[in-house]
Amino acid sequence: MTHAPAVPVAIDPPYCGCVDCITGYSVPLDQAVPAQLAALLNGTMANRLNSHTDLCLDLTCAVSRGSVPVIRSARVSYHNGGDMDDRLSWDLSPADLGANWQGSA
Repeated sequence: MTHAPAVPVAIDPPYCGCVDCITGYSVPLDQAVPAQLAALLNGTMANRLNSHTDLCLDLTCAVSRGSVPVIRSARVSYHNGGDMDDRLSWDLSPADLGANWQGSA
């Protein structure tokens, strides 16, 4: 018997009810938390979303002359304009995004 990891390792499509989602190996997009979305964006969490899934990433940055822009906030949104007209969004903090996203070396 294979045991699920302590935390999900993949994000599945919204409202997924597969065995992996039920056992905690993966998490449906509609149940994902900001840190999991950040992990999906930086490649540390597997992407098992459908190929037609669009996620939008909106960034707010502080820009000073002569320095690297610093991300102050980020918002990830999903919109499925189909029959369900789903709209989901997550606000990610700079801490969710990690040091590389904050303009540090």
